[in-house]
Amino acid sequence: MGKVRLDFVTNSSASSFIIDKNKFDGEFSVEGVFQMLKSLYKEAGELYNEVVTYVAKKYGLTEKGDYYYNKKDERVYIDDFFHKISDELREKYDVDSYSLCYSDGCEHRLDEYKTYEDYTADGNTSEYGFSICDYRLDSTEITEDTIETIMWYTDPTPGYVLETRSALLGLTSTTYDDLVRKEMLKLGEICIHSQHGQIDISVVPRLEKLCVYSCDHMG
Repeated sequence: MGKVRLDFVTNSSASSFIIDKNKFDGEFSVEGVFQMLKSLYKEAGELYNEVVTYVAKKYGLTEKGDYYYNKKDERVYIDDFFHKISDELREKYDVDSYSLCYSDGCEHRLDEYKTYEDYTADGNTSEYGFSICDYRLDSTEITEDTIETIMWYTDPTPGYVLETRSALLGLTSTTYDDLVRKEMLKLGEICIHSQHGQIDISVVPRLEKLCVYSCDHMG
């Protein structure tokens, strides 16, 4: 189980998942992590469909879109019904009802990470999506996501990480990036960043098991 930080030190809806290389099967790369995410989305979708069918059959309901309908044609949101019988679902499927709240995102349908990057860059999602960064590569950009992740998981955070580049007298931006990259690599080599919690809640519990550090809401 990866380390999950529970206290709140920032004011952010960002999330980060630093992948544990020792728990990862397959090619440990940005593309490899993306393909792993696709498989987790597929598993979450299959479980959701299984539970939807089980509940409908047991309680005599009919599924239509996001709703169950009873014989009186009264409807209830499927996720809300899951929460009402959460203890039953936890006992049968060993999963929290909130983790069953699956949304059919684009991630698992796109072939490769580059396709996903292009898809989000073209404004095809309501939020900014997520990014997968390999900090072993000098070409990986140091961003606010990087800084915030280091701040969240290190205590105390190295002072230079908190400084702006312009305030670092005598340091070029390249030198600054190298210093921050080394600090990030102490945590892990590949990290999934999201500024708006764009990893689906149904995927998070599965993903956290593959992380050395993880937080779905860093704030």
